Amino acid sequence: MKRFWLLALFILSYFLFYSCSEESTNPKTGCDYTIDSRLAFLYDCPPGVDDCYEGTLSNAEKMRALDRLNFIRSIHGLPEVGYNPEQDVAVQKSALIAVANQALTHFPETTASCYTKLGYDACGQSNLHLSYYSSLSHVWTAEESIDGWINEKYSTSLGHRRWFLSPFLKNVAFGRVDRILSNGQYWVGSTMWVWDTDGETDANVDFVACPFHDYPSTAFQKDLIFSFSVLMNKTSQPGNKNVNFSTSTISVRDDNQNSYSVQNSNKDNDYYGLPNNLQWTVSGIDYNIRYNVTISNVNVSGQMKNYSYWFKLEK
Repeated sequence: MKRFWLLALFILSYFLFYSCSEESTNPKTGCDYTIDSRLAFLYDCPPGVDDCYEGTLSNAEKMRALDRLNFIRSIHGLPEVGYNPEQDVAVQKSALIAVANQALTHFPETTASCYTKLGYDACGQSNLHLSYYSSLSHVWTAEESIDGWINEKYSTSLGHRRWFLSPFLKNVAFGRVDRILSNGQYWVGSTMWVWDTDGETDANVDFVACPFHDYPSTAFQKDLIFSFSVLMNKTSQPGNKNVNFSTSTISVRDDNQNSYSVQNSNKDNDYYGLPNNLQWTVSGIDYNIRYNVTISNVNVSGQMKNYSYWFKLEK
């Protein structure tokens, strides 16, 4: 089975130079009830990509995505997020653009197939995903989209994960478009709007680390990038920028005090969720084993602080 992930931070340059949709749904088309029966349960009104019609996702599918995100956030001690249905059409149109062009970007050109301003706006305010299989041997799930964005297998900025794990995130919206081509290829694009982080947070945590405590291995594989951000200001998300990791050290040990090699350490204060981030990889760890992490000498507004936590990748 052939499968490829194309994630949003890889800005691809291939577009089909044809636009066939305006802001409203295409008046010439309606629900595509000829959609494969294995996909029909996902929609109240299935999309018609050939006609640039985005379709209407079922409420059950939206809730599957929301519930998975809130489950992951609960592990980190983060407050639940709600659902904003006002963004439903926009996220559907965003996913439609990705699938229609078989390419993923936060900034689609106006010449892109099925381009709309609503879809464009959602592309720039959301986590994006696009993947395909050589055939419909597996129906992509909403949970896989959420876990994939946490994994960040193809994005060193960790932007998707950081938006999802922002203590300030309030509401989201989820869209997806599925398509089977004449050659049998199965394409699926999904979009989750995350542009709702204004105001305070009531999160009762001092930091956000990934992975953290008992963590599902579907959302973090052992060879991926670890991350850590400090929550120093609960009044506003931008107020968390004054964190400096330039003198910080990272220690990873198991319960038998065996030490593990920390590699590829990096840091930034970019505005992806919390605007401070320390990241690294670890050699030699395995699943179903508890590990203890200590991060020392973190400069938080001029004060040096140390942080400790544990994680176990459950498989």
